[in-house]
Amino acid sequence: MAYTPADTSLPARIPTLDGWRAIAVLMVTSAHFAQMFWIGVRPDLVHRFASGAFGVDIFFGISGLLITTLLLREWDANGDISLKAFYVRRAFRIIIPCLVYILFLAATGMIYSREELLGSLFFYRNYLHEDLFAPHTPHLWSLAVEEH
Repeated sequence: MAYTPADTSLPARIPTLDGWRAIAVLMVTSAHFAQMFWIGVRPDLVHRFASGAFGVDIFFGISGLLITTLLLREWDANGDISLKAFYVRRAFRIIIPCLVYILFLAATGMIYSREELLGSLFFYRNYLHEDLFAPHTPHLWSLAVEEH
């Protein structure tokens, strides 16, 4: 199947995705809310009610769509894709704020082990069991999955 160039008249921002982001945020937030306040309720019932995992899936889908769209636009404009430029943009948008957060946690003693610190810094936090570490880094699993 031949590649056809993307429509260059597409807006830089895709407004419909804001609605999908809002739905995903509500799903994930409601799942966390349910877990906090429904102590003693079976976890499978909480997840069915709150659908947090599906909200995360929506976020991953949106991320994949946006990344692919940006790379295809770059291909259309330049005839190639610069992975270096992609990761520099990503570093300023995601990695630097994440590093600031992790270093703050480490400096204030809120990271409990070297393994937790390294897993958070080098994006393999998703392979570490969350019950063994501080409650401030388990959510970094999603960035690790996205980086993989």
